[in-house]
Amino acid sequence: MDELLDCLGSELSYFYQIFPKELFQEIANQTTLYSMQTNPENPFAVKGEDIVSFVACVLYMSIVKLPSTRNYWSSSIGIVHVANTMSVNHFEKLKSIIHFADNNSADKDDKLFKIRPLINKINEQLNSIPFEENLAVDEQIIPFKGRHLIKQYNPKKPHKWGFKVFVLSGVSGFSYNFEVYCGGSDKICLENEPDLGASSNVVMRLARILPDDINHKLYVDNWFNSIGLNVYMFKRGIQMVGTARRNRVRNCPVLSDKEMKQRGRGAFTEHVANVVGVDVSVVSWFDSKVVTLLSNFIRSEPSIEVSLKRKAGRPSLADITQRVGPKIAISHEAIRSDQVGH
Repeated sequence: MDELLDCLGSELSYFYQIFPKELFQEIANQTTLYSMQTNPENPFAVKGEDIVSFVACVLYMSIVKLPSTRNYWSSSIGIVHVANTMSVNHFEKLKSIIHFADNNSADKDDKLFKIRPLINKINEQLNSIPFEENLAVDEQIIPFKGRHLIKQYNPKKPHKWGFKVFVLSGVSGFSYNFEVYCGGSDKICLENEPDLGASSNVVMRLARILPDDINHKLYVDNWFNSIGLNVYMFKRGIQMVGTARRNRVRNCPVLSDKEMKQRGRGAFTEHVANVVGVDVSVVSWFDSKVVTLLSNFIRSEPSIEVSLKRKAGRPSLADITQRVGPKIAISHEAIRSDQVGH
């Protein structure tokens, strides 16, 4: 990643790496086409440079916020950088007609057909960046307060209302692939791919761009993780680890929360199963509550003891060990079974 950034040299070069100039020209073409379709007697010709200037103004407005759009051209509180880029009338005209796809030829079954070419092009550019070894798949919310069919509500996110986006990112924070959630229509698998369920299929789709047998390490949370996904990724030469839900390893003899709590903080158990020729490890670890991990390449050993910051009055692992003994504070068992259900 550092080598790539060094090659790009400037912020503008970095921007054009993700949003190439030909993309702006294509947006200009589609905007001009829409203008001709809606107002053939007085079409509005748009150039690629106009779209670049329009996007520059929008980006600036997202950073320096004023009560209304026209305020940026105000003689008293206006922003000279915006006002010198284009006139307010030109900006508002582009804002009213900007288009990314031909409405007459687009796939109307696609809920994002109006911006699908834009999404595909950005993903194509992101996919061209060399991948990091350590990657993760997670969901993000793009804040949105208006009305839309695909707007979602997630109470656990900082921005609770908006568009849900699944993202494949590296440890640096750079995103290599993304998918906007559109509902049930997203459950699409290729002919050579298994149907692993809606959540695991998201990871499978986003990871299509990763090369096989390079041993990329992929991290996910319990909404995405499953035994079937670990098996599939192992066969592709991709190492996986992540938290897992108990109901996705229901045939595994995992200890109950009560039994783990009785063993004390720091206790963990491991169960290894061979699923269609692939070893999958299920590790349950107890801290303040039980955390279950599922992996196709990493096990519970070697284990180490670490010091954690804790609130006043909260006992440490050393305190527990001194009180109840090391066998309860840290315990381990490995059970090997023939099959663990999905």
